[in-house]
Amino acid sequence: MKTKLLLLSLLFFQTYAFAQLQSNPVSNSSQTGLNEAEAHIAINPSDSNQMAVGFMSQSATSGLGFKIYYSTDAGNSWSLSSFDAPSLSNPLYPGAVIAGGGDILLAYDQTGKLYTSWIYLYYNFNTDTAYFSGMWASSSNNGQSFQFENVNQSDEFFGRGILTNGLSSISNLYEGICDRQWMAVDHTEGNNANNLYVGFVNYSNTFAGLKVRSKKSTNSFFDNPVNAAVGSYQLSNLAVDNDGELHYSFARIDGNDGIYHVSSNDGGQTFSALNLVSSAQGAFPQNHQINDRVNAAPSLAIDGKNNLHVTWTSYPNSQDAQSFYSYSTDGGLSWSTPFNMSTALNLNSFYSNVTAHGDKVSISTYGIDNARQADYYLFLSTNNGASFGTPIKLTSQPSNLAGFANTDFAGDYTSSVRSECKTFSVWSDFRNAGQPKLYLSSYSDCAPLGFQEITTINSPFQISSLYPNPAQQELRISIFSENALNISATIYSIDGKVITTNNQKVRYGEQEFVIPVSTLSRGNYTLVLQDDSGNKITRLFSK
Repeated sequence: MKTKLLLLSLLFFQTYAFAQLQSNPVSNSSQTGLNEAEAHIAINPSDSNQMAVGFMSQSATSGLGFKIYYSTDAGNSWSLSSFDAPSLSNPLYPGAVIAGGGDILLAYDQTGKLYTSWIYLYYNFNTDTAYFSGMWASSSNNGQSFQFENVNQSDEFFGRGILTNGLSSISNLYEGICDRQWMAVDHTEGNNANNLYVGFVNYSNTFAGLKVRSKKSTNSFFDNPVNAAVGSYQLSNLAVDNDGELHYSFARIDGNDGIYHVSSNDGGQTFSALNLVSSAQGAFPQNHQINDRVNAAPSLAIDGKNNLHVTWTSYPNSQDAQSFYSYSTDGGLSWSTPFNMSTALNLNSFYSNVTAHGDKVSISTYGIDNARQADYYLFLSTNNGASFGTPIKLTSQPSNLAGFANTDFAGDYTSSVRSECKTFSVWSDFRNAGQPKLYLSSYSDCAPLGFQEITTINSPFQISSLYPNPAQQELRISIFSENALNISATIYSIDGKVITTNNQKVRYGEQEFVIPVSTLSRGNYTLVLQDDSGNKITRLFSK
């Protein structure tokens, strides 16, 4: 029975970009630890201090699940949510086990309410039945906890489907297979203020294509699905503009590959005709050297002038990958000549994403060389995407994708958000002996030094405060640690030279230690705290 499920899943993966399939535990060291991937980050539009990050986690002992971390201080520190997707979902399918899943998403409304959605694939060995389940929940306390809003009417689903008859048939019950969803909330003051939208690919016995469901702010359920694009389309991305118009970008994957856009000006009830953003080579290739799961992964953002911004990746052959960017100033009717980020990096690039705020546009992307050494980069524009500055490398050391067995975890759910001054980017990083972990960077384009932090999201220690800054005789660092650790505190000059290193033994809880800086020359410096496991936090200070 299990073999049938795995074979079926492989069949789907050859045609559709389904959520990450849970792997069976093996002795291979690359899969015995905790893998973290498919990250998504969101920021409260009414309070930029409130943020949340969600990602998929998988290990040999705990199986496949999700974690959500939340911040109340603009990403300086993070706390683990009590969100427990298996416990929330478990009563829905008695006798079934989790066989796969992924695609965790987050979205805030204007009141600070935080929504999340995710996908689980359940399998019942006794009935040889698989259940594709797209679920959603909400939080009224900035992600500290989540709950279903209405469990009495099966409203915890945004979509679900059942495979029966030896896993060969899609049941006519429910919506059919729903996958690769995206969420967006209307942040205007219009008729659809705070409405939640979810777009997804849908396969049933009578339909293949993209659909959208809408949830009014006063409802605890989604309206019926609406067709957004019929045919071989995949890889959803949604955003709502400043006039309340819903925009949907996605890829065509039937050989006539391309990136497309549609829109709705009536709250997701009807959609415009297709607009071609750009052609795309190999929007969903097979047997690519990066991994077997790469795809165009289009990303959509809208700036303060209602300009649309889209990034995507093309795969012209099994070796190369090129990320592109285009913008529209007329609501998606026409698009600029694509900007090739791979040319700017002089590297292959893949899984780009875009975010915008006011006149500023930020693009994050992997850059990978011919030896499959990958770093993560940031492009910045201050003129609504008309031009970009020199790309900024966010990673301090590359990931060796050639030496990692499960590069599927270099997944297409990299993510970024930005405020007026800062871009927050989150991605899977493979530097830790090939073990994929989630890293977060915070880059300020208002501060003269720009880059301010990079750390694993679930670091066992956090910096509570660093003062005085500027420092004179000494720098005091307050940290909170979840357990006893050895931490090295290294000061770097602005050009990357090591000035001094101090080793500190820290205990559980809040504590403070002091680093002498009286001998430092006046200027700007970087402080890096790192534990024995490689968890790292970086901060800037001045003398």
